[in-house]
Amino acid sequence: SICSQLAAVAPAQQSYQNTVQVLQGFARFLSGDQQGALEDFQAVIEHSAPHPSSCVRALCGRGLLRMLADSHYLAALDYMTASRLHPQETALTVRCLIPWNLRGLLFTVLLEQGRAMLEGAGRGSSQGGRSPSPIPEQQQQQQRDQPTPAGVQALAALLMELEPGSAAPRILAADALYRLGRAEEAYRLLLSLGHPSPRSPVLARLALLQLHRGFLYDANQLLKKLTQCGDTSCLLPLLAVAGTADRALLQEQCHTAAMCILEGPKADLSIREAVSYLTISIIASGGVAEDSLLARARCYALLGQRKTAIFDFNAILKERSEHVQALCGRGFTYLTLNQQKECTQDILAALQVDAAAVTQDILSLKEKASKLICDWLHQHCRTGLSEITAANAVPCREELLKEAFLIGGALMKIDCRDPRWHLLYIDTLLARGALEAAGAHLRQIFGQEPREAVAQARWGVVEAWQRNAMGAARGLSEIAEREASTLSFLLTLLSAQHRKHLAQAAAEEAGCASERGQWE
Repeated sequence: SICSQLAAVAPAQQSYQNTVQVLQGFARFLSGDQQGALEDFQAVIEHSAPHPSSCVRALCGRGLLRMLADSHYLAALDYMTASRLHPQETALTVRCLIPWNLRGLLFTVLLEQGRAMLEGAGRGSSQGGRSPSPIPEQQQQQQRDQPTPAGVQALAALLMELEPGSAAPRILAADALYRLGRAEEAYRLLLSLGHPSPRSPVLARLALLQLHRGFLYDANQLLKKLTQCGDTSCLLPLLAVAGTADRALLQEQCHTAAMCILEGPKADLSIREAVSYLTISIIASGGVAEDSLLARARCYALLGQRKTAIFDFNAILKERSEHVQALCGRGFTYLTLNQQKECTQDILAALQVDAAAVTQDILSLKEKASKLICDWLHQHCRTGLSEITAANAVPCREELLKEAFLIGGALMKIDCRDPRWHLLYIDTLLARGALEAAGAHLRQIFGQEPREAVAQARWGVVEAWQRNAMGAARGLSEIAEREASTLSFLLTLLSAQHRKHLAQAAAEEAGCASERGQWE
C-alpha cells in the first residue's frame, strides 16, 4: 500500500519509479502475491532504460520466483545476469531483500546450476583454457545463446560473497577461471582454501593446473597425494570441464607413473597404488584407455579381485572384440576361476587373431597353468573333431578343420614333447584326407615302425586307405579293448567301403588266431 502511494506521487525520474516498483514487487512477494510481484519485476526489467540498481534487484526477485516455480535454470540465468551487471548490488539484494529461510535453498540451486552450466560449456569446447580453434557461424550463434564460463565465474563470485567459508563456490570459480584461460588465478584461488576444505577435489584441480602450466614434478606430487586419499570420484566434474589436451596429459602422466610402480616389487601396497593411478588415467580418457584398462585388470587379478579384472577386460573387448591381450587376460582369469568353457572360448578366439602371440603368452604362465590350458584346448578340439567326422564324410572340407589345425599347431609349439598334440594333428590330417602328410608326421615323431599302440592304430588307418586291410586290422587291434572310444573315432576316419574291408580282414585274422589258440 505504501509503495502504491509512493508510486502515485513519485516524481518524473525513471530511477525513482523503478526503485519504488521493485520494492513493491518484494512487498507483494512477502504478502503472498507472487503473480503481482512477477509483474512488477518484469516491468522494471523490460523497461527501455531501467535504473541499473533497480534492474539488478528485479532480476534477483524474478530469479527467486523462478526458483520457487522449479525453473532452476532460468533462476540461475537471472542471478548470473545480475552478478555480471552489478556484483555488489546483487549480493546486497540477496542479503537484504531475500527472506533468510530461502537463502540456503537459493545458494544450493545456484551452485548446482552453475556447475551444470560450466560442464555444458566444457562439453561444447575442448580447448581447456587454450586458444580456441575457429568454429562455424551457426555454432557461434548457438554458443552465444548458452551460459558462458565468464557468467559462471560471476555467479561463483556472488556465491563466494554470500558464503565466504564455503569451499564449493571457490572450486566452481576456479573451474570457471580455468575455462577462461586464467589458470594462474585459478591456482591461487585454490591455494587460498584452508585445510578444512574438501581435500580430494582441491588436489585434483591443483594437479591438473600444474600439468597445464608445465610443472610436472609438482603435478606428480599432487597426484600421489590424490591417490593416497583414495577418492577418484571427484575427477568426474573436473574432467567434464577440462580440455582435451589437458585430459590427455593427465592420462599419460598417470599411466606412466603406474607403469613405473609396476616395474618394481609387486607388493600389494604398490599394486593398489598403481591401480589408483590407472583409475585416474582411465577416467581422464573417458573410460577408453586400453593400455590402462589392461594394466588395471592385471593388477586386479594379482590382488585376487578376479571378477573386477574381468569387468575391465570386458570394457576393452566391448570396443575391440579381437584384442588379443584382453582375450588372453580374461581367459587366464577364467582359468583361475576354473571356468573351463569360458577360458577355452577366449583362448581360442585369441588364437584365431594372433596364434604366435597367444602361444608366447601361454608359455609365460606357470607350468601347471599352461598344462591345464593345453588340456582344455585339446579336449575341446577332440570333441569338435569327433563331431565333424561323425557328421561329414572323410575327407572333410578344409574350412571345417580350420580350428582343429589351429589348436593342434599351437599345442605342438607350446610343448612339442607331448605325443597327444601330435596325435591330434595327425588325426586332423587324416580327417582332411592328407594321407602322405599324416604318414610322414607319424614316422617323424614315432619312428618308422611305431611301438606305441596309439601310433600303430593311426598307421592302421593309413594302411586302410592304402587298401592294406590286413595291416590295418593288426594296427587297430592294439587299442580295440583298452581304448574303445579311440577306436570308434578312428573308424569314422574311414569310408564305408574301407570299414567293410577292414571288418573282413579282422574276422580272418581272428579266425587264424583262434586256430592257433591265441584267444586274447
